[in-house]
Amino acid sequence: MLVFISDLHFTDGTATSTLNPGIFKIFSGLMQDIINRSTPEYLNIVFLGDIFDLLRTGHWNSTQLRPWSEDEKLCDVINEIILRITAYAPNLEAINHLKQFLREISETGVPVGVEYLPGNHDRMINQSPASVESITRFLGMEKHDSHKFPVQKLWEDHRVFARHGEIYDPVNYEGEEKAPLGDAIVIDLLNRFMEEIKKEFGTADSKALLSEIAEIDNVRPLIDIPAYINNVCRKHGGDPIVRRVKKIWDKLAVEFVRSDVLSRRDKILKWDIANTVRAALFLTRRFSNGLIADMLSNQRLRDLFAGETYLAKKAASEEAIKEGAARISPARLVKSKPVPFLIFHGDADPLVPLQQSQKMVAALKAAGGSAELIVKPGGGHPWLTLPEEVKIMADWFDQRLAKPA
Repeated sequence: MLVFISDLHFTDGTATSTLNPGIFKIFSGLMQDIINRSTPEYLNIVFLGDIFDLLRTGHWNSTQLRPWSEDEKLCDVINEIILRITAYAPNLEAINHLKQFLREISETGVPVGVEYLPGNHDRMINQSPASVESITRFLGMEKHDSHKFPVQKLWEDHRVFARHGEIYDPVNYEGEEKAPLGDAIVIDLLNRFMEEIKKEFGTADSKALLSEIAEIDNVRPLIDIPAYINNVCRKHGGDPIVRRVKKIWDKLAVEFVRSDVLSRRDKILKWDIANTVRAALFLTRRFSNGLIADMLSNQRLRDLFAGETYLAKKAASEEAIKEGAARISPARLVKSKPVPFLIFHGDADPLVPLQQSQKMVAALKAAGGSAELIVKPGGGHPWLTLPEEVKIMADWFDQRLAKPA
């Protein structure tokens, strides 16, 4: 049995919160139930990228080095961040839940394995052999001769190929060895923004506001960030809060637009990803958050600023818009006779529209597959009633997994 886990984003707790340790306890219980029902020959846990978040940490504020710095001391920074993450109590509690579960499975005679493939937020681990060794110990993996983790793998027996999805995002992937622009956006814009927000609203009464604003680095495309901030601020205080927050954003956006990290990526006489980000941030500064939120209801404007292709061509035709929507939708990857899917989606998700899952289910069914969408009323990204969903998932798997002979 292959089990893939991705995007846990373990942090050191300095810039944003880390994973709730109880999630792994719930996950272990679900997996135990599935194993009891299916009796697999072996269990292989594959951590598929962004398990550790080396970008969302306040440690970058204490150094001039950056992921794109050509300095051998960068490894020291990477090692320090990994040390902080792996020593952070909530992360230790979470991984210990998983290790205990794997030990119990192993004691029943089922072989157990753990693999790790980095993504974009944990890409830098491969730059430091010491960090590779630390992560190997933390995850309870067997030692291996290589000083790097593989970024992709094919499991021929299962006919499964996997890697993290950043290669499809030009902001977060510029090759295996090069730091992408997304690193700079997180470290020198979003982390700094959160630091200034905490200074401005550093009270217990603002905990809910800070918690929701901290999700901005999950917002895609970038142009949606002001609308997201606007909605969160109105929810927690209205126009006065909006004005205070936007003042901070405007200042940092100006500094980032003028930074060397964007200038170095400019391509002469060619529209590039740096221009895309620069144009998006320019728009966020030029108008009020409320106006931008209204403007974003115009689908053509959204598509114009959602990707470098549209910015370059200034496309406004319905055909171009439809092509763009199809290009970014996971539904385009659906092939004939897909495996069964169960999708949960909150109808109040501020990051991923519910329509995305609806289109995915429609595509799966059209391809002859079995797909079920469960809409969680009022559910965000994510919601907190996980035990209910775990029971539904266990029953769903029970109906579809082969029964033991």
